[in-house]
Amino acid sequence: METAQYTVDLDAVMWALIAERPTQKVEEKLANIGAAINETGQAIRELATGSERQVPRRRTPPLPVRQQLPDATGDA
Repeated sequence: METAQYTVDLDAVMWALIAERPTQKVEEKLANIGAAINETGQAIRELATGSERQVPRRRTPPLPVRQQLPDATGDA
């Protein structure tokens, strides 16, 4: 039995696999996730800087504590 030898051009195989890009859908999903994270981060930064520009809320004084009412039975 003879041994067969073949020469394979791996560069051609590599470019064929890259052209198909079996991970293309995963790459697109990750890009979408990355964009969403960036948008969320930007919105958070805008909220943080926007809070400095907000008019400070007027603090209302605490409500007075109700005085104890006498017991209805008269046993105080």
